[in-house]
Amino acid sequence: MEEKPALPYITTYCPKLGSQADVFSLYAYPSALNSCFQCRKPVTPNFTHQETFCLAVDHSICPVYGLPANKGFPARLRYKPPVDLGPIWQAAFTAALILALAGLVWLGWKPLARFVQAPELTRQAASSALPLFPLPAPSQTLLPSTTPVFPTATQRPSPTPTITITVTAIASATATSTQVMHVLDIPFSVGPTRFLLHRMLAGESLDGLALKYASSLEVLRKVNMYIPSPMIIGHVIVITPGLKVVDPALPAFEPYVIPDVVITLESLASRLKVDPVLLKYYTVCTDPCRFFAGEWLIIPRLR
Repeated sequence: MEEKPALPYITTYCPKLGSQADVFSLYAYPSALNSCFQCRKPVTPNFTHQETFCLAVDHSICPVYGLPANKGFPARLRYKPPVDLGPIWQAAFTAALILALAGLVWLGWKPLARFVQAPELTRQAASSALPLFPLPAPSQTLLPSTTPVFPTATQRPSPTPTITITVTAIASATATSTQVMHVLDIPFSVGPTRFLLHRMLAGESLDGLALKYASSLEVLRKVNMYIPSPMIIGHVIVITPGLKVVDPALPAFEPYVIPDVVITLESLASRLKVDPVLLKYYTVCTDPCRFFAGEWLIIPRLR
């Protein structure tokens, strides 16, 4: 297989890693669309392996990096997609509903049978020689029973103490970032330009997204460093709502999610090989500029 040339802005990543659509590009965060092309068949490594080796500076010590090309990718390091439990839960719910209805029908038959037999029992009671309610003998004199009444001490109810609960707000110890965090499908502004990070869904296309957000296909291709062809479900792209004409001052952008617990702007710029001043501008962060795991950013790239 032809050796993939290392791109200048991803020299810290493993050269054997590429996306399923294009061997010469990859996602800069753990993704199910990244594949290892070292072994006989391209396989997606699991997210832990991608973060530890594939997307790290120490990728050369990866146990797969030195394997011969005719070997298979180790099964324990492969990505296993989550199992879709939707059909299973639906079948279980249907079976439980059928059993519940059958139980209600079975339990309801007995009270119904007793209701049908009720007139017959009434007729039998009416024809019986014994009265339903026996009367007392004539010689007996019924006197009203008297129950002695004793005075009871009146107790005055004791006042119920009023308990006042004061809730004191305690500041959370969880660290928060100092910049405006970008969230998928929520527009944000950088200077005069509005941006939006969108994850592709089934049935969507670039033409449809350009029409939906009042943009153009030319602008979408300009502001995205990489767009797979054909589009892949789950791929995150950058959209500029309302921008229909290409702005030559805008660089191309790469969507990026922070994999670390916390990282400074200088460390992130060094890792991704980008200008820290430009990175600070497009992340809209203030000093001290730090980023936290799970935050989405747009990384400016020079083509």
